[in-house]
Amino acid sequence: MSARISAVIICDEVRKEISGKDILIGVFSGSIIVSSYPALLRSALWIEAEPDSLGSMQWQVRVETPSVNPPFQATLDLNVVEPGPAIIVMNGLPLSLEHDGDVVVSVKAGTQDWEEVKRKRVSRSVEGTILD
Repeated sequence: MSARISAVIICDEVRKEISGKDILIGVFSGSIIVSSYPALLRSALWIEAEPDSLGSMQWQVRVETPSVNPPFQATLDLNVVEPGPAIIVMNGLPLSLEHDGDVVVSVKAGTQDWEEVKRKRVSRSVEGTILD
């Protein structure tokens, strides 16, 4: 079993409404801008995947940051019970940022190779720049 990733959003937090809708709070629509280094941001990932079949699947998610720290990595066991998009939400991810660079999100679904699915630029704000 494999899956195609159709969307990856990096934000501050993902919440669930009573209606079942996801609320994405603090979406990084452009670069991630920090006032100084080092910076530690609590973040979340909202990933939409399109599995090619039903059943159990093991997923791995890796987040690399511009830091000397090793990448954050998690393994998820998912059970796809109906056709259509599957949503993966990961809250409380620590983004350790020590210098300008990129946050890189990669996934590995089942027996597939690691695939880079999101790259987000990180930079320090310049004096006079408005922070998001």
